Amino acid sequence: MFNPKKFKSKKACVLGAGKSGQAVFELLKQKKFNVVLKNTEDDVLGYDFYIKSPGISFNNAVIKKIVAQKKPIFSELEVGLAFAPNGINIIAITGTNGKTTTTELTSKIFKQHIKDKKLKNSVFTCGNIGFPVSSFATKIKKGDFLVLELSSYQLEDSTYFKPTVSALLNITNDHVFHHGSFSKYIKAKCKIFGNQNKSDFLIINQRDVLVKKLTARAKPKILHFAMPKKLTPPKIKGGHNLQNAMASYQMANAMGISISSIQKAFDNFKGVEHRIEEFAKINDITFINDSKATNVDSTITALKTFCKKENKNIFLILGGKDKGDSYKPLKKYIDASIKKVLVIGNAEKEIVRDLKITNKLVLSKTMEEAVNFAFKTAKKGDIVLLSPACSSFDCYKNFEIRGKDFKQLVKKLSS
Repeated sequence: MFNPKKFKSKKACVLGAGKSGQAVFELLKQKKFNVVLKNTEDDVLGYDFYIKSPGISFNNAVIKKIVAQKKPIFSELEVGLAFAPNGINIIAITGTNGKTTTTELTSKIFKQHIKDKKLKNSVFTCGNIGFPVSSFATKIKKGDFLVLELSSYQLEDSTYFKPTVSALLNITNDHVFHHGSFSKYIKAKCKIFGNQNKSDFLIINQRDVLVKKLTARAKPKILHFAMPKKLTPPKIKGGHNLQNAMASYQMANAMGISISSIQKAFDNFKGVEHRIEEFAKINDITFINDSKATNVDSTITALKTFCKKENKNIFLILGGKDKGDSYKPLKKYIDASIKKVLVIGNAEKEIVRDLKITNKLVLSKTMEEAVNFAFKTAKKGDIVLLSPACSSFDCYKNFEIRGKDFKQLVKKLSS
């Protein structure tokens, strides 16, 4: 466990100069630690302890050397929380899909609770969303709420993390390249409840067979996805978002938040950018930005939302950096409801191989080419859906930039 007093006199090295690395480096500097910020390409051996950026895999050669030397490696999450006071409420959310929407919705509920109760506490929404925990560590007060979206990368690095309420939304095959195997990915996700005890809460979907099996012996009190009949869910598209709302309700319920506050938050929630975001309508053609769909399961969720058996009216923009998953599960939705699949990015070969529907595939190469083709070909009532089933890293720094580029290209069409 990271104990600031124990490690204050030792030499620290923060590995990775991304957002989380910068944040924890600045925090340790502020606290007068002897700390440097480096990348794994630098000479990083010889320090007393390390804080690893979540994007750096344990399969990295430098990390393996540090592990072999038995030097402590901590996560940014655990170091940040070590400087927070006792008596804070940690609400942690993970899952392959849906965690950002659930985190945003849950945060809105807690903010509404504070407003309704006229409390002096604050809600910090951070982790894999917004800013790292280290950015807020010195601002957090006793009684405050931390609503954390946590990725498998962050959880893998965290040995002693213990939330008050956790939610494991779902687990499907993802990020195998980083973790080394699906079983290691599962192990990382399960860390969200690994240190919880009987006084804590764990929220799960009892219909998810894998999650139910993995949590069968969990120590915290388990609450299943549910929603009282007197609650009206948020008005956002997709059956999966009803599940996200159920999870948010149960997290609030576990903390004793009133139905009234939950309903107000639901009523004011408009969804999250880049997640099945209907952002434009031009010539009666609807444009949907689902850039966050970075795996096949996420794209299937989007297709289930918009596909109608009686209508083949969707232009699907698919592709990016391949993650090793099969695209074959998409085929039945494409056969039923897709006019054209506009293939972009480096995954072209794998998509063509798996789908084998050359009459519907259009090899568009770039986002701009795909958008222009769809706009010229689509008719009234059609939908242009960016739901890539791939990561963005072949052409974009992240899925947000990819989604913004899509929206900007569409905006040009309207002008």
